Amino acid sequence: VALNKLQKEFIKLLNSLEKHKVGHGDIQCGNVFIDKDGDDIKVSLVDYDNMYVPDLESMGSEEKGLPQFQHPRRNKSDYNHHIDRFSIWVCLTAIEAIKNDKNLWNEKNTSGGFNTGENMLFEERDFINPDNSPLFKNLLSGKSGKAASKYAKRLKQYCLLDSLKDIPKPKLV
Repeated sequence: VALNKLQKEFIKLLNSLEKHKVGHGDIQCGNVFIDKDGDDIKVSLVDYDNMYVPDLESMGSEEKGLPQFQHPRRNKSDYNHHIDRFSIWVCLTAIEAIKNDKNLWNEKNTSGGFNTGENMLFEERDFINPDNSPLFKNLLSGKSGKAASKYAKRLKQYCLLDSLKDIPKPKLV
């Protein structure tokens, strides 16, 4: 139940950012705070040094964010209020997978999981070459549930896109 709520909070966060024409630009574990108050879960962001607002658009992006959360072809010209879509898809996919297979969150290399301590299961190489990714293979096989497989299929498709502009707004599947 808590992970379902967390996914919904990520969607609410993105909807709010886009509604206000804002992009964070570096959604990743270190920049997302999750507060639990009873049954309520709230997601908030910190570290706005790569933030997009329309008045800053001409400056462009100074960084690309952590590769474990970013589209493999993201570049400095990808600077708009849709910049966080791929990162949110990554979070939604990882959360869905963990719901059905908590072992995925185990430490990478020592416990058979995919957690490096700085990612949400995925690493840059998964996005660069999803066809050779053990994580994508696992998720697409259905071992982590039907919904996780659907998320992974979409995320894989988005990895192969040439332009971040073609990534649709994240939603729950």
